[in-house]
This record gives sequence, C-alpha cells and structure tokens, in this order.
Amino acid sequence: MKNILVIKLSALGDFIQALGPMQAIRKAYPEAKITILTTKPFVSFAEKSGYFDDIIVDERPRFYQLSKWFDLKSKLSAVAYDDVFDLQNNSRVRKYYRPLLQKGFVWHSILNELERKEHASIRHKRILARAGINDVPLDQMEWAGQDTDLKALGVAAPYMLIVPGCDPTRPEKRWPAERYASIAQYFADKAIQPVIIGTKDEAKEAEIIKSACADALSLIGKTSLFDIPALGRDAVMAVGNDTGPMHMIGPTGCKTLVLFSYASDPVKHAPVGADIKTLRKPELTSLSVDDVIQMIADWS
Repeated sequence: MKNILVIKLSALGDFIQALGPMQAIRKAYPEAKITILTTKPFVSFAEKSGYFDDIIVDERPRFYQLSKWFDLKSKLSAVAYDDVFDLQNNSRVRKYYRPLLQKGFVWHSILNELERKEHASIRHKRILARAGINDVPLDQMEWAGQDTDLKALGVAAPYMLIVPGCDPTRPEKRWPAERYASIAQYFADKAIQPVIIGTKDEAKEAEIIKSACADALSLIGKTSLFDIPALGRDAVMAVGNDTGPMHMIGPTGCKTLVLFSYASDPVKHAPVGADIKTLRKPELTSLSVDDVIQMIADWS
C-alpha cells in the first residue's frame, strides 16, 4: 500500500483551491493511505472532505520551540512516504519540513519561480500532471453544508449574497460599505433578498448596508464556514471582496463577482468556479456603483 503525504497549510482561499487536486489525488490512489499536513483552521475541512486517512497538524512552531519541532518531526518521520505532494509551494516547506521526512519519497512541487506566479489552479495541475494525474476536477464542495438550514437562518429564495469584509488588517481590499448598500438596494428593488455574510469584524459594514437597505438580511457572525457553500448553491449571485468566503462560493456554481484592488491580482488570485467575474481598480474607492451594476446587468 502506498503512503502519500499532501502538504497544504493555509490560507482559506488557497486551501479551497487545492480541494480539486486533493480529490484528484484520492481518486488516483484509492487504496493508498493519504495523510495531509495542514494547520488547525483547516482540520475540519480535511475531515469532512473525506480525502484523507490521517491528519498531521502543523502548529507553526518558532525556531526556538524545540519540543514542538521534535513532535512534528516524530509525526512526519513515523511513516515512509512514497510520494509527497507539496501544494503549499513556499520556502518554509522546502527548508524546514522536507528534511523532517524519511528519505526515499518522490517530491512533487513547482519547478521554478515562474510557476509560483501562476494561478494556484494552474500550478496544482502542473504538479499533478508531472505525477501522471491529469484528471483534476473542480471541487464543488457538495460535501460541505449538508446540515445547513437556510430557513432557520431566515433566508428565502430568491436571494443574493454580499460579502463586504476581508482580513481586517487589509482595508485596501474593501470596497466601501455604502456602495455595497447600493448594490443591496438594486437587488431588493428586483425582489431579490440581499443577504450579508461575514464575521463580527464586518458588523459595522453590515449596519451601514442595512441602514440604507431595510430589506437586507444580516447573517454577520451567524454562519459557520460550512454554511457558506450551502448559501452559495442556491444564491442568484454573490458580490464581494477578494476574501476567503468568495472562494467558497465560487465553486458552487453561483454567479460570483469579486472586486479587486492593487493589493491582489485576479489573474493569480481569483476564485475558481464555473461562473466567475472580476472587476479591478488600483484603488477600490475609484470603483463606482454604476460600474458594478453595469456588469451585473450585462451578466444577468
């Protein structure tokens, strides 16, 4: 029996984009024991996906936390892996984690820096193709949110999703909440309920949107990550910033419009999915409501 290690540590959007390759590895090696090395936020994703037999959690130890390094080494070296698929593709993995493994494995990763600059979906397909795996599907996350009760959340079709937040330390990636309020009203006028999703960090944005659009429903802080694909599957459309939840909505087939600033490039960072569109301005404050509505109208 083959022993295979898959490495994918972070972040949310990147992990979601790696689900298709993970599914492909599982399909290519149905009898293998497949282990994933990941970080704590993604353990539940690895468990629910059903693609892995074992999970090793990287606690991201500092260089001086020797006991944690010894613990990680003991876990990684406990198995003689035949193949290692590095889907993280960074120097930390190559310099610090690869040497912890027993020798004799085949290492599957990027070959050069040009590949690192490609979109993750392209990069992953290259890595798998060199291992003889050419069928790499889009993981639509059907396994996520099976228990989500939309009625209990107060959501009724037809509805659309607004994702006004992102990493709170990256305000340059946020389109102004007042403009999301105009988008919410645009849909409300068409009898489509705007549903705002995010964490408590977006509470202020949700208040601004709701104050301008009384028909908007705020689910801020009321959903789990696994509720997001469930919401995406039945939504008319989703509009939001370049943030992890948009990467979870895109694969469901929902029409997904992502707004980008100079801080990230859609060529490299756009979500994957069957119906994705992006708008980009160097400064999101220069992206007008009319620009967004025009794209929505043309698309619809």
